[in-house]
Amino acid sequence: LTMPTGSAIVSGGAVLIGGGTPATVLAVGTTAPVTATAQADNFSFNVAAAKATAADTQIAINSFAVAADMLSIDSVTALGAVKLNALNGVDGMAVQPNGITGDTMIDFGNDANGDAITLTLVGVTDPALVNVTVV
Repeated sequence: LTMPTGSAIVSGGAVLIGGGTPATVLAVGTTAPVTATAQADNFSFNVAAAKATAADTQIAINSFAVAADMLSIDSVTALGAVKLNALNGVDGMAVQPNGITGDTMIDFGNDANGDAITLTLVGVTDPALVNVTVV
């Protein structure tokens, strides 16, 4: 769409302001894995929605590229842009790299049913390299 001038009105489809990558929303209440694309991906996760559900939310993100991809996490404490390792201990989050499996797990606590809420970055061994925006 072209931005209108004066009092003109423009309508159309979805608009991305600021040029970033549209977010892929990680669905709460699922254990289905998600795979990153070859482009820069932004994965969005709502912690409060996951805690309110009684269904499992344990999502593996495959092919996450630390140089290009990022996570957007909607949490109680808004920190803005940080590295994933800075979230360890914030709002009950535990960031746990596993040197044996070569993955990094983010544990957000339990849902309404008492099940753990986790995101696993498959193949990511250093959380200090992962870009995160916390809102």
